[in-house]
Amino acid sequence: MHRIATALAVFIVVTVAATLRPSSSLAQGNCSPITFPGGENSVVLNGIAPPEDGPCYRLAAEIGDEVTLKVLRGVNTVFAIVDVQDAQDRFTFVAQKESYRINVGQLMRAAKPQKFRISITRSATASAWPVFKSSDPDRVQTEKVAADRAGRITLACNKLVGWGLGMSLYDYTGKALGRTDEQEYPVKLVVAHQSDGSSFDVSMHYFEPDRAWVLSGDAPSGFVEALGAGSLLTLENGRGEKIAEFDLKGVAGFERAVHETCGPGNLQVAAASESPPDKTAGEGSTSGSATTPSTGAGQAFRDCENCPEMMPLSPGTFMMGASKKEVRQLKYVNWSLPQHQVTIAHPFAIGRYEVSVGEFDAYVKESGVKVGGKCGVRVMESGEFAFKYSGTLSPGGDKGSDAPYVIYIADGSYAQPGLPVTSKRPATCVSRNEIKGYLDWLSKKTGRHYRLPTEAEWEYAYRAGVDTIAHWGDDLKRACEYANFGDRKSGYQAGMAATCSEKIQPGWTAEVGSYKPNPWGLYDMAGNAQEAVEDCFHDSYNGAPNDGSAWMEGDCALFVARSGDFELTQFSMRASERLLFGYVEGHDDGMWTRADGSDERFNVMGFRIAVSLAAQ
Repeated sequence: MHRIATALAVFIVVTVAATLRPSSSLAQGNCSPITFPGGENSVVLNGIAPPEDGPCYRLAAEIGDEVTLKVLRGVNTVFAIVDVQDAQDRFTFVAQKESYRINVGQLMRAAKPQKFRISITRSATASAWPVFKSSDPDRVQTEKVAADRAGRITLACNKLVGWGLGMSLYDYTGKALGRTDEQEYPVKLVVAHQSDGSSFDVSMHYFEPDRAWVLSGDAPSGFVEALGAGSLLTLENGRGEKIAEFDLKGVAGFERAVHETCGPGNLQVAAASESPPDKTAGEGSTSGSATTPSTGAGQAFRDCENCPEMMPLSPGTFMMGASKKEVRQLKYVNWSLPQHQVTIAHPFAIGRYEVSVGEFDAYVKESGVKVGGKCGVRVMESGEFAFKYSGTLSPGGDKGSDAPYVIYIADGSYAQPGLPVTSKRPATCVSRNEIKGYLDWLSKKTGRHYRLPTEAEWEYAYRAGVDTIAHWGDDLKRACEYANFGDRKSGYQAGMAATCSEKIQPGWTAEVGSYKPNPWGLYDMAGNAQEAVEDCFHDSYNGAPNDGSAWMEGDCALFVARSGDFELTQFSMRASERLLFGYVEGHDDGMWTRADGSDERFNVMGFRIAVSLAAQ
C-alpha cells in the first residue's frame, strides 16, 4: 500500500517545490566559491550530495544580473538559493545583492550519496523589477530591494495553489514590525499613482526560520492592477508607521505576467478581510449546485461511556470529487474525477473524532480479543525520533522498496504503532479485520449497527455544506489551523512544500480534536491519520453510485482511504483527496500478499465510524 502513497507524496513535493519560501533546511558549513572561467558566463558544478549535510557554494554576482541554475544530472537533486528560492531543479532569478549562498541536497533522503551536475549561467538585465518564471509554468515572481535599503520585497503569483498574489518581506531591520514567530501583524499597502493612490489593509505573519514577514492570505484583487499603474509602494504598520518604500519602475511587466499566468479568477481578496473569493460562473461544480443539506449537523450523542461521540447529519445533496477549479489549480486529481452529484437520502451519524487509542483499548480489554501483528511504520526523517521506532523488526522489514522511510515491525498494534502514543491519539496499526471486530463489538453493546462510513458519506461530512477545495475555503495555506500534516516544522520531507507551521507540534499523530473543526463540528477530517472507509478502490468515479452507498466488488483487496495524514503535504488535506489501503496488484514489496489485504496494518491508517439513524 505505501508504495503508492510514497510515490504520490514524492510527486507532490516535486510539483510544488516552486512555491517554497527560502529555507535553511539544507546543508550548513563552509561554502566553496563558484568561479567562472575567464570571459565566460556559464559554469558547471559537479559533486556528490550525501543524504544529509550536502555541499554549499558561494555565488558572486552583479546587482541586476539574471542567473539561471539547472540540474543536469541527479533526478533526486535539488538546490536552494538562500533568501531567494528553496528546493528547485531549475530556477532563474535576478540578483539584488552581490553574493548568494547555494545549498545542494537530496529531495528525498536516499540511503547513499548521489552524484549531481548543475549548470549556472548569468547575464546582465536592465529591468528594475525583473520578471522571471520558475520551472513551474504556473508561477511568476519578482523582487526588489527598497531604495532606503530597509528590506527586500518578493511578489509572486502561483496558479498551482491558487495564490493569485503573494508577498514576503525579507532583510527588514527596523522596529515598525514585531518579530514573534507566527504572530500576525496588520499592514497597509499604499500604492501611489501619478494623480491619486490606493491602499489595502492586509496582515502579515512573521516566520522566524526565514526571518521574513509573509502575507497571511492572497493579496487584494485590486492590488496587482494598482502595482502596474503605480509609481511607489509603501508598507505601513497598523499605527501608520512606514516600514519600507519601493520604487515601482518596471513592475507593469509583472502585472501583465500575473494576469497571463494566474488569470483574473485567481486574484482573490485578502484572507484578512474574511471576504469570500469571487466565484467564476460554473467553477466549483459541474451542475452549479453546491452542497445542500436540509439542516446539517444535529446534537452530538454517545451510546455508552467508552463509545465514540457521534454527530448526526441530515440527508442532503452535494457535488463529490474535484471541481474544474481544483483540476486547473492542482492538476493531479484524476482519481477524484469526474465530479458528480450524490444524494444521501438517509440520516446517519458519523464519529466526531477519529477512534482513539483509549476507545479501541476499551474494546480489547472488555472482549479479550488478541490484536496486532506486522505493521508498517512511517518513521520520521528529522528531529528527536529521526529513523527511530519501537517494536521488533520483521524479517526483511528494513529492506523494502520504501526503506528507510517505511519499516515493518512484527509486533505492531494500536498500543505500539512504532512511535510514541497516548490514549487520546488516533488508533493506528489496526487492520480492516480488527476494525470490523471493533464495530461488531460496538453494535452488540449498543443495539445499533455501527459500521465504517461509505466514501460518499465521508466526503459529505467533510464538506459540511461547502463546495470549496477544503472545508475552510480554497486557501490551502490555512491548513495549519485545521489539520495535522507535514508542515514546515514537521519531521518529514513533505514539510519542504509547506507554506505554514502548525502551532501544535505533535511529532506524528496529534491527540484527536487538537485542531479547529469543520463547520459541522467534526475534527481531524483533514490530516492526522488516514481514515478507512467501506468502499473498494476504483481509479475514477466513472460508474460510481449516486445515492451515497458503498461501491464494492466481490473480492477486492484494495480499499479507499480518506483524510490525508501527518506526513503528507497540505495538498492532501483537500476534500476530494483519495488514497489507498490494501494490496496493490503488481506492487508486491514482499511484506504482504493479496490474501493479507484486510489484515494489513500501517501507522498512518486509522478510522472513524458511522451509524445509520431512523428517519424522523
